[in-house]
Amino acid sequence: MKKNKNSGSDIRLDFKTWLFLYITKAVRTDHIPVEEEKEKKTMYVKDSNPNEIYVFKNYDEYRNFFLMYLNKVDNDLIDLAIYTKGSKGQIVALKGLCERIIVKKKVNEFYSSITQEQINKIHSKGKLTPLEAVQLYGNLLIYV
Repeated sequence: MKKNKNSGSDIRLDFKTWLFLYITKAVRTDHIPVEEEKEKKTMYVKDSNPNEIYVFKNYDEYRNFFLMYLNKVDNDLIDLAIYTKGSKGQIVALKGLCERIIVKKKVNEFYSSITQEQINKIHSKGKLTPLEAVQLYGNLLIYV
């Protein structure tokens, strides 16, 4: 298993987990420190390799990582990003999938926050809502 140069994590994995990650060519990257904050953070997604992983000390730290960005977390949903678990309770999660879950949930929260009154106001100006624009452009791409 390779570590990025900025990966100074002190979480040690057992041999079986380390070997699995080495065989699958996983690249360990550090996540931002998990802290409890009053205001939710914004996720900035950068291009990453599909084999980059985050290592968390335990499931609580893993769950709190998502709670730094989201108001509510569904355990079944975040469990999909778990790549493997260490014998001491460590959680190894796919970085790209964690980021995608956070971004998708934030987008869904935004679209569900628009009321029918706001939609009618947008339509009265002869414009489309963001969701309708995405659907329109998605359909146009199919025909191109």
